[in-house]
This record gives sequence, C-alpha cells and structure tokens, in this order.
Amino acid sequence: MNYKKIRQQFYSWRCTFKFLAGITILLYSGACKKSEPGNEPINPDQQQIISNLDSIYLYAKQIYLWNDQLPEYDKFNPERFYNTEANGLTAYKNEIFAFTRFALNPATGKAYELNAKDPLSPRYSTIIESNTSTIQGNKNEVLQLRDANPFGLSFYQNDIAVRILYVDLNSPAGKSGLKRGDRITGINDQGIAAPSDFIGLWKDAIKNSFVKLTVTDITGESRQVRLTGTFYEQNPVLKHIILNSTNKKIGFIAYNSFTDESNSSRFLGPVFTEFEQKGISELIIDLRYNGGGYQNSAVYFANQICPPKAKGAVMFTEHYNRMMQQGKAEILSRQLLRDSNNEPFYIDGRLATLYDIDYSEGASTVNFDTNNGLTHINKIYFIVSGQTASASELLINVLKPYADVKLIGVSGSGQQQVRTYGKPVGFFNIDIDRYELYVAMYQNKNADAEGDYFEGFVADYSTLDDPAHDFGSLDDPAIQIALGSFAGTSGAAKTQRIQSASSTVKYIFNTDRLDGSIKVSSDFKFRKDRREP
Repeated sequence: MNYKKIRQQFYSWRCTFKFLAGITILLYSGACKKSEPGNEPINPDQQQIISNLDSIYLYAKQIYLWNDQLPEYDKFNPERFYNTEANGLTAYKNEIFAFTRFALNPATGKAYELNAKDPLSPRYSTIIESNTSTIQGNKNEVLQLRDANPFGLSFYQNDIAVRILYVDLNSPAGKSGLKRGDRITGINDQGIAAPSDFIGLWKDAIKNSFVKLTVTDITGESRQVRLTGTFYEQNPVLKHIILNSTNKKIGFIAYNSFTDESNSSRFLGPVFTEFEQKGISELIIDLRYNGGGYQNSAVYFANQICPPKAKGAVMFTEHYNRMMQQGKAEILSRQLLRDSNNEPFYIDGRLATLYDIDYSEGASTVNFDTNNGLTHINKIYFIVSGQTASASELLINVLKPYADVKLIGVSGSGQQQVRTYGKPVGFFNIDIDRYELYVAMYQNKNADAEGDYFEGFVADYSTLDDPAHDFGSLDDPAIQIALGSFAGTSGAAKTQRIQSASSTVKYIFNTDRLDGSIKVSSDFKFRKDRREP
C-alpha cells in the first residue's frame, strides 16, 4: 500500500472539507494505519498529530524559501517524529527543526536557520498554538516571559539591581508615572533580597490582576505604586523628544514594536508632524528592543523619513522560491484569504485563497511614496541590539541606498561589536488544525539588491545598554555617541569602552513586542489570471 499517496489524498480531501464545512474527518487514514500488520490502533487525537506532521512537511516542500534543498517526503518521513507519548506541539517543533537543517548558506557553509543562541531551535521558522502564550528562553542575555502582563511593564535584571526596562505609555504602569530606569526593590510588600529572587516573585504576582511595587527613581526617591491590570491599546512609541546640539535639532524616538499600520500610524504620525514643524535635521530611532512585527508599518515608517530623492523609487522586493513565483504552490489553495477583520475574500462568487496571490518579483516590489513626512533629514542614527530583528532590519536596509545611516549598537554586557539579529526573511501564517505555522517564506532585498544580512548588521559604534537612564537621556551612552560626546567616535565599527558592572544580565519582556516580518492581506496582489474581488 502506498501510504504517501494515501496521506496526500486524505490530506487534500480533509483540508478542503475543513475550509468549506469546518469539519475534520480522521477515520480514513486511521483505518489505513490499523490495517498495517504489527501496528496498534491509535485514537483520533494521535492520528491528528500524524496528519499535522504530514501537513507541515507538505507545506514546507512548496512554500519554504529554501524548499529546493529539502529531501523528498519518503526520505524525510514526517511520521518519525510521532510516538505514543508525543505532545503534538513538541513533535511539530522537532519536525520543523529537522527540516531547517537542510538549507545551507553557501557564504558560511552552515544552516540558514542555525540559531547560535539556542542551537536546538530554528532561527526563523516556528509553529504556535492559536491564541495561546508560552514561556521562552534562550542561552544568552534574553529571558522572555511570554505570560500575559496586564500592567505594561518590562524589566532589566543584573546581579546588582532590577530596573524597569520600559513601560507602555497607555498601560497602567505608564499612567502611574513609572519609567525606564526606576529600580524595583519590592513586590507586594516582599522585599527583593537579591536580584535573582525577582523572577519568581514577578511570575507569582502577574497571576493576579493587582500588584504593588516598591520603586526607587533615579533621584533616589522611593515610593509604592499600586497597579491594577487592564486591557489597553498598545502604544508602540515609548518616548519621543527633540535634542538640541550645536546649532542643530535632533529628533529622538524610541519605537518598541511594528504594530499594524493602523495602530502605529496613529502614534507615529503626530511625532513626525512635530519633528517637521520643529525643523529637525537629524534623527535618532531607538530600535534596541524592537523584534519586528507588521511589514506594512515598516513601509509606513520608511515613507515618513526617507529623503525626497527616494520618491517613487524601489523600497524593497520580496523574493519567494521558484515554485511560489511561478504560481505552482497549489497547496496554498487550501488556505483562505482573509481581511483584517478575519472575513474571507471572494472572487467571482468563490472563496479566495492564498493560491490566488501573485508571488512574482514584479508583484512583490514595494516603492517609496514620499508625499508626506520629514523633508530636511541629513542623517539617521539607529540604536540597535542583538534583539533588533526582522521588520526593524528591513527599515534600516531599505533606507541605506538613499540616506546617511549609522548604527549604534548596545548590549547588556557591553560587548565590543554589536550585531543585529539577522532576519532578512518574512512570512505569513499557515493554518494547520488549531496551529499557526510560520516558515521562512521570502527574502527581502533593498533597491541595491542587498539582503543577505543573515548574520545581522554590524554596528558602526558599540556601547553598553544602560537602563539606569531613560530613553533620550543625555546620560545614555548610545545618545552620547549620536551627539558626538565621546572623542574618537567618528568612523566605522568604533567601540565605546564602557564596561558593564554586572556579569549576569537578563531582559524580562512583556507580551507587547511582536516578532518577525509579518504580511497581511492588504499587502498582497492577485495573479493576473485571477480577478480581484
């Protein structure tokens, strides 16, 4: 019996029926499994795991950016990641990790998705359970607590102190006056004897909707702040300010996450208007904690700050694999195309799918539109770190052919040469059962066809990330570099010799940061042989 063919036929029938009727049928392939000699019957939940393992690989074979380097289905054998004790999500992640080992970067001889900070996880591709949160960690400076945090707080911890890393201005923490640099000395009337005690106390605290913090600000004044958790609209602008330096005005903006354009533009628009009215000539954009987000916001941001000479010119092009570009990824016909309200599109009375989209380079090229925005910017500084990724790197890359761009790198350890994360790829979600699959799907390249920053951008200047100082403070080492306060900072790849007083650094982020370079339905163009709705 040809099990590969049976599974593929079953999968096609199951997915089509699921889209149109919302019902999943598991019996057919389950019956085939029972008929195999020496194989014990398995229940529908277990069969669903096997079916999902098949689906993940069948999608990867058509839509993965490096699909031409993947082995054939029979050789890879997705079912090998299943066992009777298997947790579904764990099995899927193990499978994804395995197939991401095949695509090798010729420049390094190593896998494109090699994750040096967490060698057992892919660098880009993943799968998540819809509408859930997980706790993630890696092996260097970052500890991400992905539990819901209704207070709007993120923290920095070293072996000396715990400080607030940033607050969302719309959150309970933001409205209470808490800010970057405030030191946390107690939680719910329990003192923090050592910084290492903080994480346990904080995880216990956020299980409730109320927390009382004892904080000391940078002036040494101590107070207690009571926060009640609540829903709030995210404000991705952490702070903006105008700095005056030697006959010029410099605009500063700390931008936390590329939220969808409808959200980001509401908060960024007034900032750019103020900067234009005040006549700023240089711009500092702080992306040190920005892991990316929606690609349409990166486009909006770039249009606001690019020089007039870029008007109408190429911003970037998405490069999909050959099968995608030639419209042969037929498996995408099983993925409905939905709008921002999760409502389906229709073409000639039928449901539109991702197979109706044109993935050619011509249809995947974005041009600058500079009818609005800043008009007198001579230089742009980006403050970056190893956490600056994806849509953040896209923004930097698209401006390089047209503007004088400098990168100021910061790190908690004060390392001598900071690099950004290195994520020139993007994706959109693929629904499989109750999961969302995200695999590296396309590579972004700027107008000069540059986009091979898989190892990240090397900062022109590197220094210490010092959360004891607020964003935009003249005492922030990164701001001092931008203002030229340190001798010898001209030129490339300079390092400010500031040593960290701590050997252990952790960042505890709230769920307010998006990751990746995410496309939405409004970013797509339909194939010429498909009529737009």
